[in-house]
Amino acid sequence: MTSHGSALWGIRPQEEVMQTKCDYIVIGGGSTGCVIASRLSENPDASVFLLEEGPRDFNPYIHIPGAYYKTAQGSLLKRIAWEPTSSQSRSEQPTMVQARVLGGGSSVNAMIYIRGAPSDYARWEALGADGWNYADVLPFFLRSEDNNRFCNQAHAVGGPLGVSDIDHIHPLTRAWLQACQQAGLPYNPDFNSGDQAGCGLYQITAKNNRRSSAATAFIKPARHRSNLQIRTGSTVTRIIVEKGRAVGVEYVAKGRKWVVMASREVILSAGAIASPKLLMLSGIGPAGALREHGIPVVADLPGVGQNLQDHIEISLVYQLNGPHSYDKYKKPHWKAAAGLNYLLFRDGPASSNLIEGGAFWWGNTSEAIPDVQYFMVVGAGIEEGVDAVPGGNGCTINLGQIRPRSRGEVTLRSADPYDN
Repeated sequence: MTSHGSALWGIRPQEEVMQTKCDYIVIGGGSTGCVIASRLSENPDASVFLLEEGPRDFNPYIHIPGAYYKTAQGSLLKRIAWEPTSSQSRSEQPTMVQARVLGGGSSVNAMIYIRGAPSDYARWEALGADGWNYADVLPFFLRSEDNNRFCNQAHAVGGPLGVSDIDHIHPLTRAWLQACQQAGLPYNPDFNSGDQAGCGLYQITAKNNRRSSAATAFIKPARHRSNLQIRTGSTVTRIIVEKGRAVGVEYVAKGRKWVVMASREVILSAGAIASPKLLMLSGIGPAGALREHGIPVVADLPGVGQNLQDHIEISLVYQLNGPHSYDKYKKPHWKAAAGLNYLLFRDGPASSNLIEGGAFWWGNTSEAIPDVQYFMVVGAGIEEGVDAVPGGNGCTINLGQIRPRSRGEVTLRSADPYDN
């Protein structure tokens, strides 16, 4: 990647830097950042400044569940290259994607509503994450949720986040679920009940057949608040630290460098890649590595960027002997029919997230609970990196490892914030 050098950020040395002040700065307008900014701004006496690198969530494809095939690829994603292993050439270098839009992953993903198994939370707490036991976090799930089917000890209604059944279920999804049961997997009516084992239909984060992203659920109702400022298209380049305390940030927007200072807190919620990257660019991280890039050390914290975990997926792509999946709607006349149905009735294929069913089961039978998650994708070539099939009609089974054992790291290539 080309270094920006002395022209970094495109700022002229003599240009005045605009500075503002607030109580709280939230870096990153993804799922976490949207919730935090909304919650903090409920206090009318607290001023909140939310910064997001990507655009607002105005793209209409974001809000139509069936347009997931559009948001799973394209300009709303930021691609980050892995460093090749010893057996790979750089031309074989895979990439991972991160959302780059207000709402983050919740604005571009398949909307599948899965919380995780209770034992996962117990394990996190045992490792030192105090307050993360399942019983401790469940009230917050319930407070957030507005479920259109369940209202019991595991689910609630009335919260800001829409959670719903998928109204339009493709026949291929139903056939696959029947095949799972014939193979011995029990039918599970609710993967979020505390027991995930089995196959079933997913619930999704949608309301009235529209995506219920973190931006829609938490930020949209808060936008009228005068104490909440939202800055999209803003790349944070450095956290300002004074006397060992984060007091502000520098960011670039519209070709200009800006500074915003926080009298109370700077909250970093930019994701598993961007958060450690920004810390290191700000001088917070392993001292030796920072000095190699000429970054002044503010705090020597060797753990920054370490212990990266990712859920690797395997995609099994199948060619079908006819138009038996949503790939049928790649044809212009079928696409127009589905679009008109959704426009008039908010129903039909466009109301589906294209991944309606799935399963949790064992890859390693020595594990206490399922360690593999299955996704039945009723199409081929929907997600980035997965090819379509000859003839155009296919489906995909994704298998995801739930608890990866491998560990990676995030390191800097340079002191340039734009170097990925």
